[in-house]
This record gives sequence, C-alpha cells and structure tokens, in this order.
Amino acid sequence: MSKPNDPIIRLLDDKDAMHVLKVFTQAGFESRFIGGCVRDTLLERPVKDIDIAVTCTPDTTIELLQKTNIYAIPTGIKHGTVTAVYHDRHFEITTLRDDVETDGRHATVAFSTDWKTDAERRDFTINALSVDEQGVLHDYTNGLNDLDQKNLRFIGDAAQRIQEDYLRILRYFRFASQLNWKIANDGQAKICSAFAPKLQDLSRERIQAELMKLVYGEGCIHAVLTAEKHGIFAGLIGNSVDFDTFGNLVHLEHKHNEPDALRRVIALVRLHNDRQLDRVTMLSNKEKKRIEDIKQVAIYVENNRPLIRQLYDHGVQAVKDFYYLQNDDRLFRAINEWVKPSFPVTAADVLPFTNGEGPMVGIVLKGLENYWIDHSFTPSKNDLMAMVHDFNQ
Repeated sequence: MSKPNDPIIRLLDDKDAMHVLKVFTQAGFESRFIGGCVRDTLLERPVKDIDIAVTCTPDTTIELLQKTNIYAIPTGIKHGTVTAVYHDRHFEITTLRDDVETDGRHATVAFSTDWKTDAERRDFTINALSVDEQGVLHDYTNGLNDLDQKNLRFIGDAAQRIQEDYLRILRYFRFASQLNWKIANDGQAKICSAFAPKLQDLSRERIQAELMKLVYGEGCIHAVLTAEKHGIFAGLIGNSVDFDTFGNLVHLEHKHNEPDALRRVIALVRLHNDRQLDRVTMLSNKEKKRIEDIKQVAIYVENNRPLIRQLYDHGVQAVKDFYYLQNDDRLFRAINEWVKPSFPVTAADVLPFTNGEGPMVGIVLKGLENYWIDHSFTPSKNDLMAMVHDFNQ
C-alpha cells in the first residue's frame, strides 16, 4: 500500500468519478479506481477512461446505480462489467473476478471479492494498480516499481498470460508505443513471437482496435520495429510489413502535426495489399471509401492527371493521403489552399439543347465540365453555354 501522493490527488478531485465510486462504498462494498486511469494518473498523462472495480455482483451493481439515478448499461455482464453513465460520462464498473478457464480468445470467469486474485489475473503489472477513495494505492504485482523503471512486464508467467488471451501480444507492443517506452525485456518479446501465429484466430475488430492504438502512439516507430523484428506482423498478416514507408510517414506527419491512425495502418500493410488489410481490419464504409479514393488518386498520378483534377475528383483528404504515403509534401501548400469551385452549368441549362433526352444531358454536362476543369475553372457560365449554342447551330 501507499499513502496519497500528488498525482493521485488529481484522480480523487474528479467529482463525477468519486460520486460513482462512493455509490458502492456507501452501500457497504469495496470499490477502487483501477487499471489505466491509475497508471496514467501516476505517469501524469491525460486520463481518458476511468474504470472502477467493485466487490459486489453485477446485478447488485446495476441495482445500486439505478437507486442513485445513474444510468446502467450491462455492456459485459457475463464478465462482470456494467457501464455507468453519469453527467454524460461513461465509467466501466467491473466486479472482481478470477479467470476460471481461458482459450486465448474468451474467458469463463468466477466473481470474487479478492483484490489480489483479481490483480494477478490481469495482463501487465502497471495495469493492476488500484486506488481507494482515501487515495491509498494498492500494488500486488510490483507495478509501481515497473512504472518508475519504465518496465513493461507481464504479471507472473508471460507465456501463461499470453495463452489466456492472445491479444495481449499486440497489447504488449501497443503499450510500449503509447507510453513511449523502449522494450528492454527481449525475453518477453520472444515469448510474444512464439505465439504470434495465434493472432490470426482473433476477431478483426479486436485486432484493429489494438493496431490503431499501436501505430498512433508516440513511440510507435520503436514498437513497430521491435514487433517486426520478432515476427509479430508475419504472424498477423502472413508476411512482413512496409516499415520504411511507415517510418517515413510517421516522420512526415510529425513535421505537419497531422497524425492519422488509418493512414499509418495503410502504410504498414501497404495500400494495394487488400487481402492482408482485410485480415487485420473491420473498416467502416467511410474508411473503405477513403482507401478507394487514395487508390484512384494513385491512378490519376500514374496517368499524369494534374493536381487540380486529382483534387476536384477525389478531394483534399484522398490527395493528401496519397502524397503522405509517397513521403512527398512539396504540394501540401497547394493542397491545403484548395477550395473546390462550383461548376456553373446545371442540367436545366442544357436541357433545351438536347431535345429533352436525359442521357444526352449527362453527356453534354460532362463534356462541359471536363473543358472547364482543363481550363483551370476559368470559363464562365456564358462561355460554356456559348459552346453548347454554337454546337447546336
């Protein structure tokens, strides 16, 4: 145990979080802040999500929250997790548990009141720290020392922890990336390497979530390079990744202060490597369209289509993505200053000249638009309509 210290006071000063925590202590149960919120508070990093561990069962958790007018969502009730919504903020409340049976993807759990057992079934020592409402820090796995030493260490036997959930392989490199810590324990990385082929058994949703965080972290270059060195990506997508493109992209994004997780995943796996990209992502339709737009820009560049045409047809995002992936920022000023002009001619304008034929309207409009683009958008509506008029004489 540890007495209150300055970083922990910051967590205790969160009135909403403390209100939710005290719902359980005032009902006679133990509750503590746990995991990432404690870790990041001690490291004086921004705290994004606040998790609370409790000694009551999930049903009792829901009952107590509802009695105090806090909205409860049974997000992971099977594993003891309930989400409390208070003042539009979400807090994950999880009952202490012991993992009775695991298969690398799922766990069968038994609820518990033993804080030490709950801590020891977690992944890394730095994620097993907990803090009670008095600000007392509880450390059952020597995680505080590992925080001080910037040592990312599995709790207990690394191979056992990994076999309980193979996603912990990616989480190992993800936390190194996010915390910007060097991976000094080569033995643990080698154990991750031994089980890397098992990553292919996991769902794309879980892999994508970890991969996006891994490539976005401040220490992503070291983490990705170390993961590649130990064959993690070969186990994940069946071949090596494009580290050179990834590294160049990260440096260029830092230069312009425009980090982007999806773009980094594309660089890592390669833009046209659809099969491998599909193995590690479960992309939304919007994200899929973004990738297709980048590919279309690549075709335009290959065919020497001018920049204004690339921008007009595919937009700033796709064009900038393409040049980021090419490690070429010479055109960024022109791209950033681009404002898409509005084509001045409408279907109603040309309809009288096409005898009301719908297909012909589209053909004429497209021809006029291409002419307008090729002439740098300078022809006016009168100029363009004169062309239609002259054509019909």
